Amino acid sequence: MRSRLNCVSSKSVRRWFFSACKCAAAVILPAFFLSDVNAASIRWIGGSGSWSVASNWSGGVLPTATDDVTIDAAVTVTASGAPISFNTLVLGGTSAPKLMLSTGTLNVGAITINNNAVLEQNSSLQLVFSEITINSGGKLTHTANTSAKQYSLNIKATGNFTLQSGATIYMDGLGYTGNASGGGNGPGGGKGAYDSLGGSGGGHGGSGGNSDSQYGGTYNDNLLAPADLGSAGGGGKSSNAGGSGGGLLTASIGGVAHIYGLISANGISGTNISGGSSGGGAGGGINISAGSIDGSGVVQANGGDKGAGGPYGG
Repeated sequence: MRSRLNCVSSKSVRRWFFSACKCAAAVILPAFFLSDVNAASIRWIGGSGSWSVASNWSGGVLPTATDDVTIDAAVTVTASGAPISFNTLVLGGTSAPKLMLSTGTLNVGAITINNNAVLEQNSSLQLVFSEITINSGGKLTHTANTSAKQYSLNIKATGNFTLQSGATIYMDGLGYTGNASGGGNGPGGGKGAYDSLGGSGGGHGGSGGNSDSQYGGTYNDNLLAPADLGSAGGGGKSSNAGGSGGGLLTASIGGVAHIYGLISANGISGTNISGGSSGGGAGGGINISAGSIDGSGVVQANGGDKGAGGPYGG
């Protein structure tokens, strides 16, 4: 049986759902240490570039499923095409690397994201790890979407997930984008400004805020298992775009989810220009299931306000 934490919001309304039961089964797997017998330590030595270029790695070979891998340089490493392999992967420590993953993980290795390091998912594939640890100052995020859902954080840990205090899973404004005029993108996009009045807020877990002339975007998605991005607010009369919606996290954790940091998928506020404000974007989706969940962190998916605050929020 599993614990679940869901957060999906619109119009600054938050809905949380928790469930927890005791599990009566236990499995003991002996002699797992044998998998590390042939492990090698491999470090990134190149400039910004591709994971799949052997000369970027110490020893001139690509990491394999038995290797302990470190990227600790001020570089951006891109991984696309074939899935990547490692026994352990450490990002950062003294420098500020960024790993942009457009592919999956071939084996189930452990990942640690240290201070100033960033892991950005540039797909919606499920990324599978044995353990996930994000230390203070580390960040996990996904690429910003536009008019269609292309990117999200979709992670699985067969063991534990740890988000330390000061660590961040950041998805503010990474959902559907607003347009300079007319309705916002997404299934709950806010309506564009009419006459000299403002655009309305985007909808997601609830309806978006109404403007003086337009109803807010409609509610959509599953409150118990959110699976979509936040929709954008409607555009203003002065060609000012509505705020973008929040992004999406889907996390399946086999062990314990320790949440002491910040998980944020807020919508972006609209802008206030004379002639009609644009609407705020709806909050995104956060869907975490785990063997159990603990911690004192913050989990939020709030809708954005209109440009000057008020009733046009997401």
